[in-house]
Amino acid sequence: MTPNTLRFTPVLPCVDCRQPTQQGLIYAKSSLTWQLLPLCEGHIKEPATEEGAFGTIADLQQLVAHHLQVIHQIQREKRHQSRAYLRPRRQHAPAKALRTLRWQLNRSHKLQVEAMEVGR
Repeated sequence: MTPNTLRFTPVLPCVDCRQPTQQGLIYAKSSLTWQLLPLCEGHIKEPATEEGAFGTIADLQQLVAHHLQVIHQIQREKRHQSRAYLRPRRQHAPAKALRTLRWQLNRSHKLQVEAMEVGR
């Protein structure tokens, strides 16, 4: 994933020259974690014309909150579908009905895994 430039507070030391700086690069490690690399102006190699996807910390926090909301929604759907599958199974429902519920449960599991990896 490509790094994005970011301005932040408090002042942190540059990783190269140890000078205090309020800017740096942010790397997305996964859909839920990021790594901040504080760099002074002389060490940032990106062109000044390219704007980062995260202009401020508030934008980044909003993105994280959205990702968490999507993951929680998918987890709720998965719990609901697993309960819907277990009820008829205990009552010895026909195999065709169980197969449909099992397919829905597997589909929701795949969506949850994709949401965690990709980050919608």
